Amino acid sequence: MTTADALTLVVQWLHDEAGQLQQQGDAALAELLLRQALELMPQHRGLYPALARCLRQQERTAETEALLLRHLAADPQSAPGWIGLAELERPRGRWQAAIDHYGRALALDPDHGGLPRALRHTAGHLLPADDPRLDGDPAALLASLRPGLPQRLLIVLRSEEHTSEL
Repeated sequence: MTTADALTLVVQWLHDEAGQLQQQGDAALAELLLRQALELMPQHRGLYPALARCLRQQERTAETEALLLRHLAADPQSAPGWIGLAELERPRGRWQAAIDHYGRALALDPDHGGLPRALRHTAGHLLPADDPRLDGDPAALLASLRPGLPQRLLIVLRSEEHTSEL
């Protein structure tokens, strides 16, 4: 085994362990492992979206956004990077931006494992729970959400919140 192969294995182990820790709710320790992995292999593009998820889980939104923007500047073909930006927009109520970021991710990697779930979750804020589009093709769902989104969002938010103001 070469040194490069060993380094790749160590970085992959750190990445995998960080994912487990994050799922267990220990985003701070997961962040530490991912930062160590990045020190060893800064060219490993998959580490940046993982680190962004840890930062977001710790509610470090500005740091998360800056990391994702730097990552996407270096790797604009990163579907996980675009998904990360979309996930930052959802809590801000910026549904159109979230939908647009999901659209970029879908165009880059239509088979990305987390994309259909994330898109349906966002669409669930805009559509009635029994809307058949929520169970359909993610690309068709995305296309149906883009036109007229702000008007629909206003109607949904007002009906859900029972308020006249956003």
